[in-house]
Amino acid sequence: MKSEPQDLWESDAPSVRYARHLCRLYAGIDRPVVLVGPVGVGKTTMAKEIHRLSRRPGRLVPTSAGELTETLYADTLFGHVAGAFTGAVGARAGAFAQASAGTLLLDDLAVMPAVVQAAILRVADSGRYRPLGATRDEISACRMLFASTEAPAALVAGGRWLPDLACRLGELVIRVPSLRGRRS
Repeated sequence: MKSEPQDLWESDAPSVRYARHLCRLYAGIDRPVVLVGPVGVGKTTMAKEIHRLSRRPGRLVPTSAGELTETLYADTLFGHVAGAFTGAVGARAGAFAQASAGTLLLDDLAVMPAVVQAAILRVADSGRYRPLGATRDEISACRMLFASTEAPAALVAGGRWLPDLACRLGELVIRVPSLRGRRS
């Protein structure tokens, strides 16, 4: 008797084979990728595989937007310089700096405020961001992966995503199959 697949990579379902194919294909394209699927289907696992296959020298830095308060977004993503706010005695590298030549995974995009989306759009377009309190921009060499329970078009239609962001990031999308679609 054949055992059940332990994870996304062991399933032989056609939808999983197609997702793995896109994963390998998109790993070689240095563009943002949006991973779409229900909670718990393996979007982070797929992001790790895309990062591994991309052979980027830096590490994968996962960041969940759902865990951040609105006031922490900028500091978490872009960091800050010493003296940027009360209590900022030293500089702190944000997720973009931590990912440097690696990959940044931004999860739970549907809950990100428009001001943060605009900042991410700027990084996606120009590769530049500004830490809190800094007087000049920093350059980001990281690759961006995004995870969401909904496709970019659905997020725009629901008024939760900026259309420009969906246009810029929605080119490479992988639909991670639901668990019920993986029965072997």
